[in-house]
Amino acid sequence: MPEDESTAAVRRVAGRGSGGVAVPNDSESVVRAFLTALGPTPAAVRGAVERFLTDDCVWENPGSPVCRGKSEIFSLLPPDFARLAVRFRHIASSGDTVLVERVEDMLRLDGTFIARDLAVMGAFDVRDGRISAWRDYFDITNLINGGAVDGTPGARETVA
Repeated sequence: MPEDESTAAVRRVAGRGSGGVAVPNDSESVVRAFLTALGPTPAAVRGAVERFLTDDCVWENPGSPVCRGKSEIFSLLPPDFARLAVRFRHIASSGDTVLVERVEDMLRLDGTFIARDLAVMGAFDVRDGRISAWRDYFDITNLINGGAVDGTPGARETVA
C-alpha cells in the first residue's frame, strides 16, 4: 500500500528510516531559507521577497490589511526594515503547508529594533517551490509600542 503524505510526514518526524533524525521536506526548506534570507539590508529583504514568494502571494498579519501580491507586501514592509534575526522553536509540515513557531528580532538599517523577542506562529503554503501564502500570528502590542526595550515604549536600543 503506498504511503500517503500525512503518513510520510509522521514518519519523518518520528525519525523512522532516517536514523532517528527528522528530515525536512522541500516546503520546510523553502520556508526556512526565506526567513533566514531576510537581511542584512533593505535590498536583501526585497530580494528575498522576490526570490521566495509567488507573484500572487497572500500575506496576513494581525492588525494589518491583507496583502495580495508582492507590490502590496512591499508597501506594508517598513522601508528601513533591514534584517530579521530568527530563532526557530518548532517546524512541522503536511504536504505543502508548513507551520513555524519562532522568535524574531526585526531590525532597522541603523540597527535599532522594530520588534525584539517577538514570539510568532506562522503558517505558510508553498506552491511550485515558492511561498504562495504567509499568515503570521503574534501579539501586536509588541509592534504597536515601537519595539519597546525593557518596557520603555519607543526605546531605540541598537544591536551590534
